[in-house]
Amino acid sequence: MPSPASLILATSSHRLVPVHHL
Repeated sequence: MPSPASLILATSSHRLVPVHHL
C-alpha cells in the first residue's frame, strides 16, 4: 500500500475520488 502522504497527494490531484474509496 502507498504511504499516507502519497494518498493525500493522490486525493489532492483527484478530488472526485475520496480517500476511503481508494
